[in-house]
Amino acid sequence: MKKKILALTLSVAMLTTGALTSVPAAEFEDTSICATEVSSDAIEDFDSLDTREDTEVEFDNTDSNFSSEENIDYSYEGIDSSDSEFISDETEVFTEDVGIDDDINPENSSVSETPSREPLKPAVTESIVTGLEKPLKFYPGKFYDFTVTGAGMDNTDPIENDERWEPLYWSTKNNPSTIQVNTRWRIGSSKGIMESNTYSMYIFFKKQFFDCKHGWEYTEDIQSLRITFESDSITTSELDSWINSDKDEYGNPIPTEPPTVTPTPPTVTPTPPTVTPTPPTLQMRVNTHSITLRTGQSTSSVKVTNATPYFRVVAWYSDNTSIAKVNPYGKITAGKKPGKTYITIVMSTGEAAKIKVTVQKGKIKTKSISGLKKKVSVNKGKTLKLTPVLSPQTSQEKISYSSSNKKVATVSSKGIIKGIKAGTTKITVKSGTKKFVVTVTVPKTTTKKITGIKSAIKLKKGKTYKLKPKKVPANSDYKISYNSSNKKVATVSSKGVITARKKGSTTITIKSGKISVKCKVTVK
Repeated sequence: MKKKILALTLSVAMLTTGALTSVPAAEFEDTSICATEVSSDAIEDFDSLDTREDTEVEFDNTDSNFSSEENIDYSYEGIDSSDSEFISDETEVFTEDVGIDDDINPENSSVSETPSREPLKPAVTESIVTGLEKPLKFYPGKFYDFTVTGAGMDNTDPIENDERWEPLYWSTKNNPSTIQVNTRWRIGSSKGIMESNTYSMYIFFKKQFFDCKHGWEYTEDIQSLRITFESDSITTSELDSWINSDKDEYGNPIPTEPPTVTPTPPTVTPTPPTVTPTPPTLQMRVNTHSITLRTGQSTSSVKVTNATPYFRVVAWYSDNTSIAKVNPYGKITAGKKPGKTYITIVMSTGEAAKIKVTVQKGKIKTKSISGLKKKVSVNKGKTLKLTPVLSPQTSQEKISYSSSNKKVATVSSKGIIKGIKAGTTKITVKSGTKKFVVTVTVPKTTTKKITGIKSAIKLKKGKTYKLKPKKVPANSDYKISYNSSNKKVATVSSKGVITARKKGSTTITIKSGKISVKCKVTVK
């Protein structure tokens, strides 16, 4: 019997966004010899071969350094090699069917041969990674494929207990969370990297072993392999050329096709119909339509929020450079005298937007604070970060935070609230003369259950027994109370000590909040 095994050679990426392709699979013929006898049911056994699907991973930008394709920053200010995050441009579920060619003769359905060698047990460090050997130029949004071949994955003639390592996913973290893993083998940088440097990634593999009856089966053993790669330096002229070029799905410039030369036909002058061109619909979105700057102040806070590699900013210019000038990457700098002007942003589709710029001599003061809820809730021991938005966004007045009751909740200089104990407090957010008050409630931690109590006990008259209940969670704000249904038979103290009084039975109730358990006490 021949079994076709599709070995996926995967393609990869180091960005937060983009498209992705996979490399065609290679076919191998399985001529494995097993030391155990194969029954006539072998055909059905091979039909039960386990085919695996990668779990699709959704990337979430929340509270992380990842960015999506729509938020790629093509400015020099956006390029940062000090804390680069590499991710694949998107995820894909890999599924391949395992085909079976049935050449078994039913009349000769049993085979018994002795293996010609010891089982192969390669180490995960024998895995091979190609495509990252040379320094790579990480332009914003440019991708590179690389290939991972797990140790033993080229074993086309397995025997009983052979092992191999299947590549699962990669990450720049050695212990990644779900949103930090990449199941596609393509790498890029969302912001771009101007300087040469060395980086690390971790590739995770899952061990398989060969079983004569069922074929390759997975174990629970997952190990990682650390790989280093280098970024190559990028000059400003190279970046300019790259930004202003059309690009394919990998971020590679698309060569301009030569113009088609058409022979000049005889001159004919027909009367053209009257056509009124329809102006393009403005699709671009900017985060503000006006800013205020102090003389000499600079800002890169103006952004096109829905820019992509195919819908990108191609030009910035100022109506009056003596009032405010702007560089090709959106950095606006106020001049030495006050006044007003407009900054125009032009997109690759020809669409444009104007931003009003007001330059003044005095300090830029805060006019309002927004972006905050009036009431929030924080559990005891948990934290919540406040993210106030100042208007104007170029305000030069700092933000401060204070709590009216630090025993209930505290707040740091960076706006991080921490719940201390149940109660209510007010957090004041202040910038200049403006302030915003947030009411913070720390709810009581309720008891979920009570453990450590026997359902029944027996005592002799005059003896005592100490109950030792445990609240879950242990930091519940509700105290434990005790009560006896028949105090003549047995009493219970506020500390849980039962005292047997006379022969009979009673029930002790242990309660915390809305949770209670019972213990039957029999006095002999």
